Amino acid sequence: MQSKEHEFTQEQHLETRTLEDSLKELQQIVDGMESGEQSLETSLDEFERGIKLIRQCQRKLEQAQQRVDILTANNDEDSISPFAQSQQD
Repeated sequence: MQSKEHEFTQEQHLETRTLEDSLKELQQIVDGMESGEQSLETSLDEFERGIKLIRQCQRKLEQAQQRVDILTANNDEDSISPFAQSQQD
């Protein structure tokens, strides 16, 4: 069983990972579980890790969606104008 301090450190590490890194690790977990060569205990530990990674990925995707929403919120046609070049010769 893991100590609370070790678990907290892993949670901090999860938040600093990129979405792509988390997805790669999830694929490795799935591959390992599908191989059928892991013990039940290892499979349960890996499943728990996978759930944490999925939740982290969901948070990252929600944050990205919020950023897109903010950037496009006031983007009606009246607020966008074509770039005007200066008339200097």
